[in-house]
Amino acid sequence: MKYNKFLKIKDVNKNVIVPSFERAGLDTIAETIRGCGDFSILYECIECGSREWKGFSRCKNKFCASCNAVKSLSWLAKTYKKFEQFLFEGKYIVMLDLTIRDRENLPEALKILNKAWRLFSTKDKQCAKTFNFKFIGGVKSLEVKTGENSKLWHPHLHCLLIKDRFSYDKMFIDNGWSKCVKLAGGDVDEKITYIESIYARDEHGVKVYDKDALMKGIVESVKYITKFDYANEPTERLQELVASLKGVRQIDTFGCCRNIHKDVEEELEEKIEFNKIVEHACQVCGCNEAKLVEMITDRMDDYEGILLTDKIHLEEYFSGEQLEWVKSANGKRLPPMKDEDVEKLEDMYYQSSMFDNQQSSAEAVEKRVEGASEEFEDNLDKLFKEATKNEKRKP
Repeated sequence: MKYNKFLKIKDVNKNVIVPSFERAGLDTIAETIRGCGDFSILYECIECGSREWKGFSRCKNKFCASCNAVKSLSWLAKTYKKFEQFLFEGKYIVMLDLTIRDRENLPEALKILNKAWRLFSTKDKQCAKTFNFKFIGGVKSLEVKTGENSKLWHPHLHCLLIKDRFSYDKMFIDNGWSKCVKLAGGDVDEKITYIESIYARDEHGVKVYDKDALMKGIVESVKYITKFDYANEPTERLQELVASLKGVRQIDTFGCCRNIHKDVEEELEEKIEFNKIVEHACQVCGCNEAKLVEMITDRMDDYEGILLTDKIHLEEYFSGEQLEWVKSANGKRLPPMKDEDVEKLEDMYYQSSMFDNQQSSAEAVEKRVEGASEEFEDNLDKLFKEATKNEKRKP
């Protein structure tokens, strides 16, 4: 995560999420999220002493915007690398959405949805046999939001599935999911599904790699977040959301993709040992060694020795002659450029996540405190709808 994104998301925590949890009487969660990111972790070059932002102290709460972003970006990087390899090996990838009717009661909806998935993929003998023959593994994520038209709870599953061979799956998905939803306690006509292949064919009918489609599918499938309008939804719904998702794992893997989950968990549980020497290429002098230090985030901008690499360029930090001198004096490499695909994945994630919408809500809260007029409230509703109208609505 870049420092400027961290500041923006931290502001969402401060101005939207924490006040919403306080209004709902969920003071313990509010206090936990309030302190998230108070301390920043930095690389301190052992040669020139310059410091670069590495990350922040995380609260690891399920509803923290900052921690959710870290989780999502880790899932994006690990999943993309693995699924790109599957495509190069000649396997097929499909994006699958499974849902049920919108419901007033979220616990009931989640119970039906999760039970239907277990039947569909493992428990129902007929469906599970076909499912595991067609799909050798995948990533499944649970997303909870409010239905655009119904205003009721709209939980659904996003899946990225791996196939060894090409097959037409729409009929099996529709019939099998409808059967399993009914067995799980849902209505007979709830066969709400969407399936799309992540590849393209050229003018000769030959399968070709569609990188953008893969990226979009991964971003949609591993966003570790609930889409919830914290500033405007009633507090009762926030209380229901928190209670319903307690202890629920929102992203899971199976089959040939199980190791992705392990890789992500290892990265997220990385132990930080301060003052330990680590390998890191300094962007000022090119030195390859640094130590990890901690600093209060609010004081960072007052410290001249910190180089926030996504806010300034080296050419602005040093003159051309000075920059060439430090490079030649150290004789060491400068840091490699960040992978273009990773940059693009992160940009797509931020564009499709809740953060831009919640930022609008944060501004609304601030203006309401200043005594905004009723006309502003009407404009806010229009802005929120405008910010969310481009989100792809799947059945």
